Amino acid sequence: MKKCENVRNSYNSSFFILSFDSLASDKKRKWFQENPTSSNREFWKQFKEELKSLFSSFRSIDPDLENYIVSGKFIDYERNHYCRNYFVLSASVLFCDGCSSENSDCSKCCAVLLKDGRHKILGYFTLAGKTIDLTNLSLSKKLSRISRTSARKMKYVESYLIGHLSKNYFNHYDREILGYDIFLRAFRLIQNSHKAIGINVIRIDCKNNKEVIRFYQNNGFEIIFPSHRIQNVKSLPFKNNENNENNELITMIRSVQ
Repeated sequence: MKKCENVRNSYNSSFFILSFDSLASDKKRKWFQENPTSSNREFWKQFKEELKSLFSSFRSIDPDLENYIVSGKFIDYERNHYCRNYFVLSASVLFCDGCSSENSDCSKCCAVLLKDGRHKILGYFTLAGKTIDLTNLSLSKKLSRISRTSARKMKYVESYLIGHLSKNYFNHYDREILGYDIFLRAFRLIQNSHKAIGINVIRIDCKNNKEVIRFYQNNGFEIIFPSHRIQNVKSLPFKNNENNENNELITMIRSVQ
């Protein structure tokens, strides 16, 4: 794992990415060192409450996303490997006392900052894999071009899914970061995965909102399915059936390269 200072320099900005996996792994290692006879169940019970407290102040313009984070549901989806969760922190106080240590890494630094409250959670996004099923949908030339697959043979296309991307609107934190800053960090993680395993399509399922659609278009996305009703809402961890009229979303894609 990169040291804190290297991550900051590579992004050339004052923002820092904290993955759930980094934080949980470090916490779990310390937990079992101190409680060798404890069980995984006991660890996750306490850790979940700790995380819910840390992220209880997160506010989003999307109430479903806000509830997903504040209620701790993101922890269950992470543990079940449905997606990976990432938080964008301010780095105005980036280094903790342990950062001078030769073995210090980002997760240890962030754990200290989170515990002491010497940070701001400015944004959030998730990454996952998603299969685009074309058997019941008309094929778009855009998708064929981006995926570089023959339109005649293509029934399914694998993609990277940016499940959610949001600023934190608590206490005007949203004024300290641009949506592009959050997207850029998600995109760079996808680029690293693309180098390792391939797949050239990035997918977004966003609400039918002009500002949201314009934001993704400005970041290279094209509408692939203009508007459709999502049938399998169970596969969408961020949607609340009662608050989501018609479950109508816009699917947009772009290439990794």
